[in-house]
Amino acid sequence: MRCGSILNVPVCWQGVVLGQINFLHKSRHFREYHLPIVDAAAQIAVPASYCCRA
Repeated sequence: MRCGSILNVPVCWQGVVLGQINFLHKSRHFREYHLPIVDAAAQIAVPASYCCRA
Protein backbone atom coordinates (compact mmCIF):
# COMPACT_ATOMS: atom_id res chain seq x y z
CA MET A 1 0.00 0.00 0.00
CA ARG A 2 1.37 3.38 -0.95
CA CYS A 3 0.22 6.07 1.39
CA GLY A 4 1.66 9.54 1.44
CA SER A 5 -0.80 11.00 3.94
CA ILE A 6 -1.12 9.73 7.48
CA LEU A 7 -3.35 11.24 10.14
CA ASN A 8 -3.00 9.77 13.64
CA VAL A 9 -5.77 10.66 16.10
CA PRO A 10 -5.73 9.76 19.80
CA VAL A 11 -8.84 8.13 21.24
CA CYS A 12 -9.41 9.71 24.66
CA TRP A 13 -12.03 9.43 27.36
CA GLN A 14 -12.09 11.47 30.56
CA GLY A 15 -8.48 12.50 30.12
CA VAL A 16 -7.23 8.94 29.52
CA VAL A 17 -5.75 7.93 26.19
CA LEU A 18 -7.35 4.61 25.22
CA GLY A 19 -5.56 4.19 21.91
CA GLN A 20 -5.23 5.78 18.52
CA ILE A 21 -6.83 5.63 15.08
CA ASN A 22 -4.59 5.86 12.03
CA PHE A 23 -6.04 7.22 8.80
CA LEU A 24 -4.02 6.51 5.66
CA HIS A 25 -4.56 7.89 2.16
CA LYS A 26 -2.80 9.05 -0.98
CA SER A 27 -0.26 11.84 -0.80
CA ARG A 28 -1.50 15.28 0.28
CA HIS A 29 -5.04 14.02 0.89
CA PHE A 30 -5.76 15.28 4.42
CA ARG A 31 -6.66 18.91 5.01
CA GLU A 32 -7.70 20.94 8.03
CA TYR A 33 -11.40 20.38 7.26
CA HIS A 34 -10.88 16.65 7.89
CA LEU A 35 -10.07 17.25 11.58
CA PRO A 36 -13.68 17.51 12.90
CA ILE A 37 -14.54 14.35 10.96
CA VAL A 38 -11.68 12.31 12.40
CA ASP A 39 -12.32 13.70 15.89
CA ALA A 40 -15.89 12.43 15.61
CA ALA A 41 -14.62 9.02 14.46
CA ALA A 42 -12.33 8.89 17.50
CA GLN A 43 -15.27 9.61 19.83
CA ILE A 44 -17.35 6.92 18.14
CA ALA A 45 -14.53 4.47 18.86
CA VAL A 46 -14.71 5.09 22.63
CA PRO A 47 -17.75 2.83 23.33
CA ALA A 48 -16.24 0.11 21.15
CA SER A 49 -12.99 0.16 23.10
CA TYR A 50 -14.82 -0.14 26.43
CA CYS A 51 -17.08 -2.90 25.14
CA CYS A 52 -14.09 -5.00 24.04
CA ARG A 53 -12.13 -4.77 27.31
CA ALA A 54 -11.86 -7.91 29.37
